[in-house]
Amino acid sequence: AELPLALKRAKPFVEQVIAQKTGSLVGKSLALLEENYQLVSKISEIGQGETGEHFLLFNKLIPAITKAISLEQAIIEVVKIICTSTNWVVGEIWMPHENNLFLRMKHYWATDDRKLDKFIEYSRGFIFTSGEGMPGRIWISKKPEWENDVLKTSNSTFLQSKFAKEFDIRAAFGFPVL
Repeated sequence: AELPLALKRAKPFVEQVIAQKTGSLVGKSLALLEENYQLVSKISEIGQGETGEHFLLFNKLIPAITKAISLEQAIIEVVKIICTSTNWVVGEIWMPHENNLFLRMKHYWATDDRKLDKFIEYSRGFIFTSGEGMPGRIWISKKPEWENDVLKTSNSTFLQSKFAKEFDIRAAFGFPVL
């Protein structure tokens, strides 16, 4: 006899919880759309006046970013598109970890070449502090960096240089995503 009365009293509470969750999801969706919009706007700005290969690359990047369900997924897609468009064999995504004290490899993209697995596992073992190695320097400077031949650089400049030769990796390029 008390169950219908209890259900009647619980109904407004349940509706309130559902409304709060819905509001939260809408807020998160709007924030994600705003992030995507800003990223696409920035890429469009960079691509103004570009022709040829650059234009084709921008046309691949924009849909991948807008379809991504998170900023992290968008970054993964950007690295994949850049690597496949430039015939690079591996791309690594280094992100701040532990209260922004250091960088750790969060994701990677690589060709199907299984011998790269060893290089990727080696890279996973690294952490970079601010200013250390290529990822740490890019993190602190907020500017892209290019190494023409990592085999000619010191270990302190490109910490993976001793493995680069084994995997026939010659050049390295890094850019910040701000």
